[in-house]
Amino acid sequence: MKVDFGIWNWLTKAVIALVVVAIMILFGFRYLPLIQQNERMRKEIFRLDAEIQKQSEISRQLQTEIAALRNDPKTVERLMRGTLGYAKPDETVIRFETGTMQLDSPFYIARMEDALVLEQVQAQGTTVIIKGVRQIGKSSLLTRAAAAARQAGAR
Repeated sequence: MKVDFGIWNWLTKAVIALVVVAIMILFGFRYLPLIQQNERMRKEIFRLDAEIQKQSEISRQLQTEIAALRNDPKTVERLMRGTLGYAKPDETVIRFETGTMQLDSPFYIARMEDALVLEQVQAQGTTVIIKGVRQIGKSSLLTRAAAAARQAGAR
């Protein structure tokens, strides 16, 4: 005797399938944060490995420099001459300034525009705009103009 349960058989299979899907979703929600944390840690490991390689290269360069300073007198001489400004008795060392020049710099070359700017700075109630291409002395001129304004009593 064969009993036909009809819709109950189909409903039982559907409920079992839904329970299996629900369990899979619960496992997914349970382990998703762990998977994301694992991915973040993996990225951090790659970043730290790159940093280790970079620092290892810097260390190798420094070790090479130390070895050269210990074993090569010409390296020591080059360092002393370049960094500390030592010269041989028959040599003259000339250093060129870079960036904004100091007010007392012997290398500053005054231009016609400098006199005009200094004249305008000393006049009361004027605004001076300094424009120009790169590396022509705008900052050095501005330093001189500010010093002239302070000397004239301006704020």
